[in-house]
Amino acid sequence: NNVSVIDGASNSVVAIVNVSSGPVGVGVNATTNRIYVTNNWSNNVSVIDGASNSVVDTVKVGLSPRGVAVDPTYNRIYVANNGSNDVSVIDGARDFVVTTVNVGNGPRSVGVYPGVHHIYVTNYWSDTVSVIDEWLLGDANGDGIVNMGDVIKAERMILGLDPATPGADAN
Repeated sequence: NNVSVIDGASNSVVAIVNVSSGPVGVGVNATTNRIYVTNNWSNNVSVIDGASNSVVDTVKVGLSPRGVAVDPTYNRIYVANNGSNDVSVIDGARDFVVTTVNVGNGPRSVGVYPGVHHIYVTNYWSDTVSVIDEWLLGDANGDGIVNMGDVIKAERMILGLDPATPGADAN
């Protein structure tokens, strides 16, 4: 129930960070120097500050979290919850779950394609891959509030228009 911090130059353990029960997955946001560890038996994510090598927060997520991935652009963390068949979306600035997205049966791994803000989730028991469009999760601009600007961006994405330049296609 811990994470070893290894110095890449010497390949030696420089710190041991205690986390919750059953650590399984690790995601890193190099921009914020935060490390996210999924704890399968505790149904939470430990947030580690990379500068101090200490747990700074613990975020409750779905059942049996496994995989974790980070979108550094929006500072969003995606956690595949194997036992509840969903993905928890964590706001990395405030360390809380902003939404939960249902996916296939037995989600295990999650990956982020930052260029297009798509999240890919492997679903072990249903033999599928779920694709989540980050723009359509509600808070498109990442300010923590779902507002009309977010809705307009999502509508423009659905219509195949450029979400960043409303009015550019107007007559």
